[in-house]
Amino acid sequence: MDNAEPDRQSDLSRRSVLKGLGALAAGTALAACSSSSKSASPSTTSPPTPATTGRTTTSTTSPRVLNPGDLPNPALPAGTETLPQIEHIVVVMMENHSYDDHFGMLKRGDGFKLGADGLPLDANLYTDGKLLKAFHMPSTCQLDGSPSQNWDSSHTAYNGGRNDGFVKGSGPVSMGYWDRTDIPFYYGLAETFPLCDRYFCSVLAQTYPNRRFLVAGTAAGIISTTTDALLAPAPPNGTIFERLNAHGITWCNYYNDLPAAVGVIPTVAVKNQHRVAPTSKFITDAAAMHGPAWSKTLLIWTYDEHGGYYDHVPPPAAVKPDNIPPDIHVPPNRPGAYDRYGFRVPAVIVSPYARRDYVSHVVHDHTSILKLIETKWNLPVLTHRDAHADDLLDSIDFESKPAFMDPPTLPAPALPASVEVDTTAAATDHCTPKNPGGTIPPPAAIVPASQASKLRVGAT
Repeated sequence: MDNAEPDRQSDLSRRSVLKGLGALAAGTALAACSSSSKSASPSTTSPPTPATTGRTTTSTTSPRVLNPGDLPNPALPAGTETLPQIEHIVVVMMENHSYDDHFGMLKRGDGFKLGADGLPLDANLYTDGKLLKAFHMPSTCQLDGSPSQNWDSSHTAYNGGRNDGFVKGSGPVSMGYWDRTDIPFYYGLAETFPLCDRYFCSVLAQTYPNRRFLVAGTAAGIISTTTDALLAPAPPNGTIFERLNAHGITWCNYYNDLPAAVGVIPTVAVKNQHRVAPTSKFITDAAAMHGPAWSKTLLIWTYDEHGGYYDHVPPPAAVKPDNIPPDIHVPPNRPGAYDRYGFRVPAVIVSPYARRDYVSHVVHDHTSILKLIETKWNLPVLTHRDAHADDLLDSIDFESKPAFMDPPTLPAPALPASVEVDTTAAATDHCTPKNPGGTIPPPAAIVPASQASKLRVGAT
């Protein structure tokens, strides 16, 4: 999970993916494992009366300052549903890609700065005083173990807000990107539904810390994806799963390889083994809900962290979740705290109620998903980070006629998930695990420093 992993797109039919709430990719899904208890998902809001009021404002965070343990709406009992239009929240969390490496060429939202030739003008510092421009990857396969997104590499890439240290921290492959020809399904998704171009991962670090923020609103001291981090003490305020369980709200962690949602805190996984199921079970469950469930579903598609790949937007300051410092040792680790978001990651909000032709510029991170769940069911907030998070509802319009009640048709994937890597020369997208099928970096992407004034070097 530490390495940048191949980003295979689903080979399910395009409309069934949406209509069946389908698996856009491997990841974490918060939905129903069973039909018992209350609803089968997480959603959120704090309207004046439950089960009747919609939500359509562009500034969705409550003006009231919340603290851990506070209810989003103190006038309602904890566990009260407040968004009747949404019964199911599905979270599909992918692995290791930045906004720019996926959507820099989208021409929607804040992506690459393009030159007259239509190619990126974005660059980073390279060796021998030269610059390395962003370049199109030779295939959808990736290098083995590179780029790096660990604590030190991420802080080196950030470089005090200059975002010019990606090559130094993560190697030249960090400037690689994919475009519509590689990931047409994702481009279609981002062009159709609300795209969030200020969705940041929660911390400048790896998978485990970021996924802890997703489920607990804090990394609670860990900074790495290691066995020690996996066995670190659980967050003191618990996780969203305990909140859901306490109020009889059903949920499930579907997975391909590992149940990464509950798995990042093993004690939670042990207590909730009946709420863990393979992705194939999600496909079955989604098919059983086929039709009526789409009309009451909100799906969030995003990535856990940037994977070491370049992004030109400096992560802004963030509210510290609690008083637990990161377990860093200076040296060797770079100094830092949980007071800054990580780099941007792709994020799209999918729902019949999604705003048409909308790009969200509101700052979000993984705890925005927690805020959405807490608001929907009026659950106590976990930490100061989710207390201050925006709830993603700027991308939703409950007052107008649903824009996507009939699921739209999206482009087919370029490479079906069922296709394994073929190392023969005849393969359409051939590579070996340590060779993506071409020279990295391509010589044409290396330019003299004298061209700096014509390029966007990092965040300049």
